[in-house]
Amino acid sequence: MLISMSRQIPLKLAHPLRYSSDSFIAHQGAVAAVDGVVRLASVNSFSLVYVRGDRGAGKTHMGVYLAGQLQDASLRVRFLAASQVAEWCVEELPREAIHGREVLIIDDADTFLASETHSGVFGTLLERFRAARGMLLLLGTLPLDQVQTGRANVSFLEAAVSLELDAPEDTLRPTLLGAILEQRGRRLSAAKRLQALRQEPRSLLTLVRFIEALESR
Repeated sequence: MLISMSRQIPLKLAHPLRYSSDSFIAHQGAVAAVDGVVRLASVNSFSLVYVRGDRGAGKTHMGVYLAGQLQDASLRVRFLAASQVAEWCVEELPREAIHGREVLIIDDADTFLASETHSGVFGTLLERFRAARGMLLLLGTLPLDQVQTGRANVSFLEAAVSLELDAPEDTLRPTLLGAILEQRGRRLSAAKRLQALRQEPRSLLTLVRFIEALESR
């Protein structure tokens, strides 16, 4: 699907959150990955990029933010969850043109690649986007050298640019908590906010889990 930066984007993911490009907090841990992707996308040549981040580190939201940044630079962008890629490649890709410098973002890419032992879908994507001098941007949880996939794909991935999404700085946790609550349409008392911020480990995922625990009561 083609994303618009100005609206929230429903993605076929395991959770019900809706993300928008302008609500992402570009914290210090994300700056290197964001800058690296934007810089590579501005070059008129093919790029294969893998961005790794811990589960719950905000990879999906960063991907949506990047989509908005790239569209702002007049580039075409598609964003697919891992579960959508094979179907899109079989049913839609043969009939669709890949435009010059187009970017495809694949969320949970290590999950997609693990299913790619024999199908050759990833190779087809590489061929199409390389011909268009575009970019394949893979968002994953595993380190690149630990991704399980077919032998041919391993050789493709050896040429990928590997970037890291690091955790946000601790001073941003109150701001991140506020953003998560806004996304979910939730309010917390000052006491509950303080309790959330005291949770260990002090991570984005911990904040999300704290709010989810309240919602399940």
